[in-house]
Amino acid sequence: MELATTLEYAENDPRKAVEEIVRLEKAGLDAVWVAEAYGRDNRVTDN
Repeated sequence: MELATTLEYAENDPRKAVEEIVRLEKAGLDAVWVAEAYGRDNRVTDN
């Protein structure tokens, strides 16, 4: 079995994200997924 988790991409400090990933890898995690950055700030229009 492989373990994975998600990582918030909205973090303003990439160093903190790297530190978190290193900590998770040391704990035995196999993969970290990050959502694509597009779409969060797009306007939504009603059609």
